[in-house]
Amino acid sequence: MRAYLRFDLPDDNEDYKMHCQTSELHCAIYDFDLWLREFTKYGDPKKVDADSCREKLWELLRERNIELI
Repeated sequence: MRAYLRFDLPDDNEDYKMHCQTSELHCAIYDFDLWLREFTKYGDPKKVDADSCREKLWELLRERNIELI
């Protein structure tokens, strides 16, 4: 079985960029989950607030050059 994605560039440029980043995004989400797990297993879960979660998420995205469109 084969699947093909076709993009009409430059019209579909944003969709193309998004699809090219999916594997990196998957890795960033996995790392974010591991980071959260550390707090629930070893740290104080009360110290994890929305701001620190957001900062960590953006840090992981920047490390992988992921742009949210």
